[in-house]
Amino acid sequence: MIRYRDMFFVQSVAVVIVLFILSKSAGEEECLSGKTYWCFECDTWSDPRCQDPFNWTSSPSELPTLKQCDGCCVKIVTNYSKPNESIRRTCTKNIRINLFMVDHVCMYEGHKTGHMCFCEGDQCNVGPSIRPPPYFKAILLIFACAVALRGWITGHTLL
Repeated sequence: MIRYRDMFFVQSVAVVIVLFILSKSAGEEECLSGKTYWCFECDTWSDPRCQDPFNWTSSPSELPTLKQCDGCCVKIVTNYSKPNESIRRTCTKNIRINLFMVDHVCMYEGHKTGHMCFCEGDQCNVGPSIRPPPYFKAILLIFACAVALRGWITGHTLL
């Protein structure tokens, strides 16, 4: 027999899963949303300032060019950690890719020698990794509240 407290916990987990699924499907269309962001536009073949690690101590005039982009920003790394490593920072509009595959993630090439990272936000294509999507913290907060509420109802704590 299922007790009320157990049923509440199951419902809380179900709500978190549904919110996660909804946020994932909404995220897939962010790059198609028509929003504009300022993305860095450079590649290491023609601009050494595009290299990682990105030098934030430089003055704005010494940083790579910023370009206003419709959709998401992207950072593409090929030949990772090899002498001929190449980094390109640009807009999703400037590369050929099915945008339904883009979801604020990094996609890795099979041999781990290259990857593409997508993000939305001004100047977000700067670092070695792309920050998590904005809804990620909300999902974690909802889950933490559900666990805390379950503990309060059952009288159990996590510690």
